[in-house]
Amino acid sequence: TVAWVQHQIEFDRQPLGNVAEEFNRYSDVPIVIQGSRLRDLPISGVFNEYDTDSFLAFIARLDDVEIDRVADRILVVDKSR
Repeated sequence: TVAWVQHQIEFDRQPLGNVAEEFNRYSDVPIVIQGSRLRDLPISGVFNEYDTDSFLAFIARLDDVEIDRVADRILVVDKSR
């Protein structure tokens, strides 16, 4: 409850695909996770619901992940393929 009041969202080993869907509720530019390995990757952390850039910086540090910004969406690409 405290996190919600402070505009934060908390995840405990939630699939990255679900985390991205939650961020997409608060952003005009959707995050699209490409590849089932990344969509299923468990993520834990507390993030500001409106700070997409910090969330993207967090996932960009993961192994074999690349962030590509295009005009109408943000692609999270699995570079291991």
